[in-house]
Amino acid sequence: MYIFISKEFKLYAVRENLEKTRFTKDIFLEACIDLKIIGFDKPKDCLRKWRKIYLKQG
Repeated sequence: MYIFISKEFKLYAVRENLEKTRFTKDIFLEACIDLKIIGFDKPKDCLRKWRKIYLKQG
């Protein structure tokens, strides 16, 4: 299964998470991404990867 996640959502999620205003799972749930389908650990894994890229490349 492949789920497309837009650049805009990735930036939004990283910024929200860096500001510590939102929990990772809440950001994904707000976007109507079903954690039962993608896995409950997937949002945390994705955000970790996106944060690393964001902090390195902007």
